[in-house]
Amino acid sequence: METRKGKSAPKSLSRQRAEWRLAAIKIIGEIVNVHPGADSQQIADQVAQAVMARVIAVSAPAPNPVPEQLRRQDGESVYRVHGTERFTSTRILAIEDSLIDAARTVAGFTVDPDTFTATIETLNVASAYPLDASRVELARRFASGGRLLEVGIGPAGTAKTTAMRAFARAVGAGGGRVLALAPTEAASTVPAEEIKVEAETAHKLVNVHRHGSPEQQESDQYRIDSNTVLLIDEAGMASTPLLADVLALAQEHGATIRLLDDPAQLAAVESRGALRLIEQRVGASYLDQVHRFIDTDEAAASLLLRDGASAALDFYVTADRTRGGIRGGIRQSMLEEIYVAWATDRMANRHSIMVAGTNDEVAALKARAVLHDGNRAGLNDVIVTRQNDRKLRSNHGKDFVAKGDLWTIIDTEGGDLKVTSFRHGGVLTLPSEYVTTHVELGYAATINRVQGMTVDTSHILVDPQSSSREQLYVAATRGRESNRMYAVVEETLEVDAHAPDHLRTNIIDALTAVLAPESAEHSATEEIQRAQDAAASLSTRLPAHEAAPVRVYDPNQLKRMEAVVRDVLDTEIDDRVVRDEAWTHLASGLAAHEVHGADVRTQLTKAVRAEEGRPDSTVESFAKIYHHRLGAAAGSQTETRVPSWVSPPPAGVDGGNRETCAWLGARTHHAPELPAQEPHPRGPARRTVAQPPGGPAFEVVEQVLN
Repeated sequence: METRKGKSAPKSLSRQRAEWRLAAIKIIGEIVNVHPGADSQQIADQVAQAVMARVIAVSAPAPNPVPEQLRRQDGESVYRVHGTERFTSTRILAIEDSLIDAARTVAGFTVDPDTFTATIETLNVASAYPLDASRVELARRFASGGRLLEVGIGPAGTAKTTAMRAFARAVGAGGGRVLALAPTEAASTVPAEEIKVEAETAHKLVNVHRHGSPEQQESDQYRIDSNTVLLIDEAGMASTPLLADVLALAQEHGATIRLLDDPAQLAAVESRGALRLIEQRVGASYLDQVHRFIDTDEAAASLLLRDGASAALDFYVTADRTRGGIRGGIRQSMLEEIYVAWATDRMANRHSIMVAGTNDEVAALKARAVLHDGNRAGLNDVIVTRQNDRKLRSNHGKDFVAKGDLWTIIDTEGGDLKVTSFRHGGVLTLPSEYVTTHVELGYAATINRVQGMTVDTSHILVDPQSSSREQLYVAATRGRESNRMYAVVEETLEVDAHAPDHLRTNIIDALTAVLAPESAEHSATEEIQRAQDAAASLSTRLPAHEAAPVRVYDPNQLKRMEAVVRDVLDTEIDDRVVRDEAWTHLASGLAAHEVHGADVRTQLTKAVRAEEGRPDSTVESFAKIYHHRLGAAAGSQTETRVPSWVSPPPAGVDGGNRETCAWLGARTHHAPELPAQEPHPRGPARRTVAQPPGGPAFEVVEQVLN
């Protein structure tokens, strides 16, 4: 198969994501050119049509379909964002079902209770820090649970490694063997060193058993039998199809699987929430004692942070772990403040890291540090390796140089660097050719790169516009001694935003905004359920109810509200408001006040502050500020028992739109009592599954879906 010049060959969509949008399917079709001289567009159309005939729509059918006046020319509802419909495949849904079934199936190697208890007692006697109850339970469930697949959930800092060491020791005592697997080469070095078991990447194990020689398959590193327990660490970073491949191997050889991670932390895009799905449908074993932090209050706060509870911020604010800066000044004062705090920690011989959400932010932090220290690495500097190299061994040959590892320079000779590992303390010499190409100063890192890292202190740049709850949780749990957040805040108040009380409030608001939404990946099964729930929810139906009268009965509303804005506001501001991304929300808010009988010019005038129009004003979005100050329109309870903040359907207006008026009335009448949602079929939804066409497109369709 060939592709057009400069384009990559199509990969299986199922191996990249659990669900996709139409645009992704079209792109796959467009890059294919099976035979030189063939009609590329025709083949692209064939591929797209064939794929669409075999996928399943994730979105749920509307419980109350819109009337004709509220449909586009293609028949789609105007309230469905065009091009956002997502699809999945029967293969992905079947894989998710198979993982759930495996977690319910009794099978494979188990350690008898007496052997497990004796192992734990021996370990506790030999250790100054006995295992807490949750770690013992996790080890017990992994060793003696008796299921084909078991899941363990360990929040940041709960000492998952010691629990896994106990589990591996118990399995060995019972005559079994743990083979640790990881999604990446760098991650595979951790269990080999810390748990003292054979370790490899999951991809390599699958590849060896598919294509390797019998000698490879029977070697200690890759052998699988009925006494083997496959431990997948950082399971959230493994794709759902990869987990299916490992499951197939386990079932073929009579082995069992144990998945360990924390779904509240960052996951690979292609993972799509398999771990969370099993946890929700079958259950898991949980670690609940956080051991990483010196301050026990910070340990408790980290668990609240994990759940997105704003109460977690009480600790960070009270303990002086938060800072804030107005967005316009971030490139000056805040970056400097982060650097100074980090440099102070380094001078005190603390292992410290500056953390940010994006590569651009990290580059800005690094640039600040380089400006002070220069770009040459010297003694005691921290560096990061950016390329795996299995030939560069350390820790008595047990570990290799892995991408993302942090090292401290302990000697320099020519261009070579003698370094010691942050992770395991091993020492090696990086040759100059590797240093030149694959080594950077470890001044700062993205949140994705610091996941799994433990340092003394961390300094975190938090921008609500680009940060998620999962990112904040990961970043704020790296430091044993301290984790400090530097929040980018918006100047939305008419008072001095730099005043301590108001800056503190804005910091809390900014961090709360990061914690509120959950952005974790979800499985296709969960997305289908979420789509069903959303289709029947008030949050989905009420905006359509509010907007329908405007579309049908008041199409000039936006122009009318713009006239109000230009009449009330100064010329320097009104253009900014109507060009603002939040303008339509402000216009809708004004219109809602108008519907309830308010004078919108008076309402808008009350929201304006004269000092905000000055040349030195740092306000970025007047539309957002005015919308916030307007608040909800006041109204009275209606006979339909709909809340006063829901606009009633227009009364006494037909105008040829009786169907729309009846639809609005039905939605108002049933708003408090939502109709039951039809179950989403676990087969091709709203589409007929056709046989794939013959010809050159068939090969591509099979590759895309499988």
